[in-house]
Amino acid sequence: MKITAKTTEYLIKAIRFLSIHRIAAFILLFVFFYLPVGVILGTMSMPVPYFLRKSVQIKSAHAADTGATSSGTSLGGNFTINSVAYGDNWSWNNTGTPGNAAANDSNYLVPSASRWDTEDGDGLEFSNFSFSLPADSTVDGVVVEILAWYYAGGPARWVDGQLMTATNVYCGTDEVATTVMPDADPVSTYQSFGGSGNSWGCTLTETEVNNSGFGIAMGPDCTGDNTYVNIDHVRMTVYYTVAVAAAAYTQNNFRFYLDNDLLTPTEPWGNPDLGEKSVVFVLPISNDAPASGSQMRLRFNIAVTVGNLAATTQAFRLKYVAGDDCPNIAAGSYSDVGASTSNEIWRFTDGWTDGATLFPFVLSDSTTTASGAYMESNPSTTNPVAVDAGETMEWDASLQNNGAADATKYCFRIHLSDDSNLNIYNSDSFPAVETPPGTGDLMRHGNFFASEVEKGFFWAD
Repeated sequence: MKITAKTTEYLIKAIRFLSIHRIAAFILLFVFFYLPVGVILGTMSMPVPYFLRKSVQIKSAHAADTGATSSGTSLGGNFTINSVAYGDNWSWNNTGTPGNAAANDSNYLVPSASRWDTEDGDGLEFSNFSFSLPADSTVDGVVVEILAWYYAGGPARWVDGQLMTATNVYCGTDEVATTVMPDADPVSTYQSFGGSGNSWGCTLTETEVNNSGFGIAMGPDCTGDNTYVNIDHVRMTVYYTVAVAAAAYTQNNFRFYLDNDLLTPTEPWGNPDLGEKSVVFVLPISNDAPASGSQMRLRFNIAVTVGNLAATTQAFRLKYVAGDDCPNIAAGSYSDVGASTSNEIWRFTDGWTDGATLFPFVLSDSTTTASGAYMESNPSTTNPVAVDAGETMEWDASLQNNGAADATKYCFRIHLSDDSNLNIYNSDSFPAVETPPGTGDLMRHGNFFASEVEKGFFWAD
């Protein structure tokens, strides 16, 4: 075959055509088959060409929120993600699917832009954590923890981080401003913002925290082009103090005993023995009404009806007044029982160690673990042990008639150490004694007067 110049020209053109198409075919095969398969299988180690990069991968807030308190834990439940428009070029996809950000997994939020350059995008609001703080709680602080990092480009940082009391309603100060993210996966090292005593400049109530709109608003910001950011986990902790109801007290029960100079009296007053809630009347004479100089023990108990009483927090006063209708005598008419060396007509005696913890108890309705104290002073020492609501603590006082008026009834009453009243005084809970008549109170036929009322025979039933 004769090869002419024309034939050679045609061959050269054919070779050029085939070479160009082979190269194009190879490029197409590389781009649409080998490269995707290599990326999927993890066998490609070469950088991905810029024009093939997809949108920024964002993993976001898992709703593992904890409310910390001295008395328990408040766990969050469902949550809501909202995209807030304030960025330059892009917003967020999948904010209507909170499940995409509910756990540390392969489901996450992604921005709508195809790239992330030097700009800040739309912010994110994470709310509806289902906090359940008790009523009247005091919010002490809020901690927000974020597991996030950037790679390529960057650095990336957090901006506009504020608490929300409702959707798009922000309060306080930016506690995350310009904090740079790590440039590699921190694994489990969270960036922490706020603190247990930091309320982010907000005065939060338990109602606001429990509101579905309560949460955190924040946004990432890039200071370099072509930056990737992963937000893997966001969690909130609300620290609060549970309001403790003030203890409420009821004057409840009493019984008089002979003073045996021991911590626990054993012999009830009177013959036969006078029972609980029994007033020491002059008659019958076997009641042995206490004359001047007589000493007696008074056991009484106080019920804690509301709230819990912490140990060593409350002292009491024992007071007295002359009168017949104890429950209806004005509280301000009562006087303190005096010290053992005082001239008060009713005073304490030096019989045992002031403030000694009582045990065992002698009153039938005292709580066996709610020890009060032996008292020889006003105010008393504080309660030695904690007493919970519904429990009744027993106390003891050693008393002496130090010249009280003859043929007179005296009522006793418990006050708090600051002289304020107890919350409740049961009508049958007032210890009371009558003093025996003096010679001037006796009549020739044996009767006597007390409180201007003629009584029966003093020396016989």
